[in-house]
Amino acid sequence: MTAPVPREQSGYSIPPGVKLAFFDLDETLTDRDTDILWTLWRCRRHPKGLLELLWMLRLNARYYRGLLDAETYMAYHRFRVGGLGMDRLAALAERFFEQSGVKHISAGAPGLVRAYRDRGVPTAVITAQQRFIAVPFARRLGVDEVIGNTFSIDDR
Repeated sequence: MTAPVPREQSGYSIPPGVKLAFFDLDETLTDRDTDILWTLWRCRRHPKGLLELLWMLRLNARYYRGLLDAETYMAYHRFRVGGLGMDRLAALAERFFEQSGVKHISAGAPGLVRAYRDRGVPTAVITAQQRFIAVPFARRLGVDEVIGNTFSIDDR
């Protein structure tokens, strides 16, 4: 597990020679796990949200016991995006970010990302989170690239 970015400081010590800065999303650039934030937000807005939350709680329990496997994790994500096209997912992610996610950006994250960018260092978020959820966070923080999970949606 990574540590949250510290509170805003007057200056950050960026090591010399850094060519690229990578950041994790959950509990690093944010102060909470974004899967949990998403499912709590969905619970308040859609009946399927309650099922998402129950499934997420089960996944977290398995994860913390060392029992979570990739197949189960991916099945949850297929369920979460099932029946929604990419345009709808992107629109939901934007609403989620504005209504909930923005409140959970770690206090020191904007300054730290800015410190790297001010030194001309490209920045990237690498996350196991779905890309459509991570992009609004990265955009708000001024991060250059996002590498996250993506799914092909088969509308058959």
